[in-house]
Amino acid sequence: MLSAGGVLKGPKRARAMLTRPGLGAPGSLMGPYGRRLSVWPSREIQLETLRPSYVKGRASKYQYPPPRRVLLGGRKALAWACVKPQRKLSLINKKLRLDFCISHLHAHTSQWIFIDAKYLYVYLYPKGRLRYAWKSVGARPPAQLSAKPGAPWVFLFYGAVGHDYKSPLYFVAPSPPAGSNAKRAKDNFKSGHFIEMLDKMYQHICKAHPRGRFKMVWDHARQHTSKMTKAAIQDIQHNILQDYPPQSWDINVIENCWAMLDQELNRSRAKCTAKWYHRIRAAWEKVDQSSINKLVDGVRDRLQSIEESKGDWVPHH
Repeated sequence: MLSAGGVLKGPKRARAMLTRPGLGAPGSLMGPYGRRLSVWPSREIQLETLRPSYVKGRASKYQYPPPRRVLLGGRKALAWACVKPQRKLSLINKKLRLDFCISHLHAHTSQWIFIDAKYLYVYLYPKGRLRYAWKSVGARPPAQLSAKPGAPWVFLFYGAVGHDYKSPLYFVAPSPPAGSNAKRAKDNFKSGHFIEMLDKMYQHICKAHPRGRFKMVWDHARQHTSKMTKAAIQDIQHNILQDYPPQSWDINVIENCWAMLDQELNRSRAKCTAKWYHRIRAAWEKVDQSSINKLVDGVRDRLQSIEESKGDWVPHH
């Protein structure tokens, strides 16, 4: 198994099998001979034995098996495709997770508000068939994805869930501007976008919890922990769960809510930006509040399971 480095993807028949392909949109990169490719990122690569006849031209200067790269041959010029390493739980974060679960095992988890963001890439097929692909761990590319699916619509949205609470979706860059025909915004997601979104979301949460008895939970994305963000959220520190550990997707129940949203979007079809906004919001409305309450009620069991596993990840789907 190859867990880091790169792989050289042949133009006709790949001599490797992507066992866990797909983390969202195809990446575009330049090969060694000036060829620009669109490739799917992957977690693991299972290799086949290379025949000498497949290694031609300048590729012969490489040795097989190279320590961090693999050559794939073909009649045309060879080109590189990136391979991302598989996610692993670090020992430091494992200890932080264990300490967090022990200290919050008897906390009022029903007062926690779970916040998270999700990328959604929507592709338009040449034959007019539409599918979607999540940018998430283990996600696969759309079935029968053609070689040139065209530029996808790119949506990034935030949501928040809690006991008897579900916020609307808040779209941030690079989501396309509302009312435009663009498929994505020119800007990438930055701390300023998160601060602007959080201001709106916080007001909505406060209206649903007038007594202010809630704690917001979010991950350690760099936009959430930057100096700009920390300076902007000084006044609401009392409503933020301060010691939430990194790499703790199995505690945040909104991950399950994204799976329910995924099911609602399964048969959605649209051909313009405005209609996709409508489809996504309509699917979020169909996520049942009673299911969210059950997930929140089960947070304490998750904390106990993590404590029993000494900080390891536990099943949460």
